[in-house]
Amino acid sequence: MKNKTDEPSAKDKSTVLSCLIGLVIISPLPHGGETDWEFYLLSFIIFILLASCFYQATKTKIDLWHEIKDIRIPLIILLIWLLYNLLYIVPLSYNTINNLSPNTLGLKGLIIDTATNVTNYDYLSISRFNSLIEINKSLSYLGLFVLSCFLLNTNKRIKLVVLSMFLTSSLIGLYSIINFYTDGSISINETLTPLGVEDWSIRIRGLFSYHAHYATFIIITIPFGVAIIHDNFTKIFGKTKTSTKNILIFIVSENIVLVSGCVILFVVLLKTSSRGGVISLLLSLLITLAFLLLINKKTSHKALKALGYSIPLLILIMITFFSGFADSILKRFTDDGLNPHGREHNVISIQKIITDYPIFGTGSGTYSNIQNIYKLSESNSIARTKQVHARNDYLQLLSEQGIIGFLLLGTAITLLFTRVMKGLKSVNNKLYSTQVACHISLVAMFIHALFDSSFQLPVNSFYFFIILAIGVKATYLSKVDGLR
Repeated sequence: MKNKTDEPSAKDKSTVLSCLIGLVIISPLPHGGETDWEFYLLSFIIFILLASCFYQATKTKIDLWHEIKDIRIPLIILLIWLLYNLLYIVPLSYNTINNLSPNTLGLKGLIIDTATNVTNYDYLSISRFNSLIEINKSLSYLGLFVLSCFLLNTNKRIKLVVLSMFLTSSLIGLYSIINFYTDGSISINETLTPLGVEDWSIRIRGLFSYHAHYATFIIITIPFGVAIIHDNFTKIFGKTKTSTKNILIFIVSENIVLVSGCVILFVVLLKTSSRGGVISLLLSLLITLAFLLLINKKTSHKALKALGYSIPLLILIMITFFSGFADSILKRFTDDGLNPHGREHNVISIQKIITDYPIFGTGSGTYSNIQNIYKLSESNSIARTKQVHARNDYLQLLSEQGIIGFLLLGTAITLLFTRVMKGLKSVNNKLYSTQVACHISLVAMFIHALFDSSFQLPVNSFYFFIILAIGVKATYLSKVDGLR
């Protein structure tokens, strides 16, 4: 008898689900939501899909609360975090602002006597406009996460979205490698940030402006290609002896496309010359393996078996390095080592912002408004004039939203990630490889956020919240299967 989580039904043909997959495919185009019009379009689609989902649920009397009640605590915390962000854009009296954040009025040039000007109003954010934009982004990300939790309620749906993410990333990788070897002959977009490099022969940047943003996109999608290949390999060879027929079946099927996609993405990652991207992926692999070895004996056995499967991957890595494909990243490490390139000045400057605005910060999305005021005079040109983001997402969040916003968002994400980690204990469920891939992807992005502005490109945040939803729902589905 089939499990309910595997039964194909009319729901799998849901228009909303198809649109979500469409959103996964189009969201990297043409700059990953970097321009205002791109983001507003993607945001509009998310809200329309969420409204359609509620409408269909009302019409068919489906209980959507059932899909998210398992994560109600982190969702409540995220809602509180959104309400907290609204504090930045509501009018407050000078007295209130001065009490909450004493340096805000001075920064705006509003040096006044708060004792006699109690009826005048301003905003806690140093840029209400930028905070409005950032709140819209936060609403979009949360809306996408909730939408994904509603829709990804079967194994089949999860596998469809996972496949869509990986194939989209692979196509962008193919586009990038062609541009690299043809000097951008089919390039369809230009860089939008001074940190971007137009010359494709120097650094591959995919469809985005900044190579490090593209490296983040690769490291959070490539694990899913490996997961799909692993599942297909197990399906063909798991219950029968290895034979020439099985090998041919594996090679001539769609697996050759998946393997090619993984190879392309790995080569492209090296060609981005992103030291942080490569280090983050390797560390996430090691951390995930260590966690699998720790949790229980069954998982440890499976982890060791997976380590055995990784031998061909290690051989591929060696061939890649010795064949010249890794020359770009090797040259970067040889020439620069772990040189932070102005990040150390950035850290010092942002620490000053945090010191001046410790509790409430300067307002969501306002780092670009305040950064040059706090830049060190001796900072190099890159650190002083080119960075609109902190190149450390945690410090930027802390400077913009203060300790309160940082703790609220951090607590919610930690609770959700803990759910993903719990799913790795269920070694026999059909989504186990996908859950391992989710863990690797999320950890890789958490690490890369220490070195760069990984979450500042909307498409990276879109994929992050979809992956987080996949991890959470896969854990729930494995728990349901275990009770049957």
